[in-house]
Amino acid sequence: MPVKEKELKGAIKIGIKTLIIQEIRLLRLERTFTPSFIIDEVSHSIQESKKEIVRLTRTIAQRERAALLRKMIRQQWTRKLIGPLN
Repeated sequence: MPVKEKELKGAIKIGIKTLIIQEIRLLRLERTFTPSFIIDEVSHSIQESKKEIVRLTRTIAQRERAALLRKMIRQQWTRKLIGPLN
């Protein structure tokens, strides 16, 4: 695997991990008495993260992209739900 492709996959993995953490944090904020402007900003940040991940994944071949994203999302989601939530 070329170095550039390896770095790209690493960046996507970190992006997905960050995105899942942000989504969980947003769910927690929505359950508390958090002011709406804070929830709106977190939501906006999540949307920006999603756009960046989409931009990065478009540089990978379609077949490889789907498999890679499924694998990464499944791994990160499982770790966050099974492991301690920080």
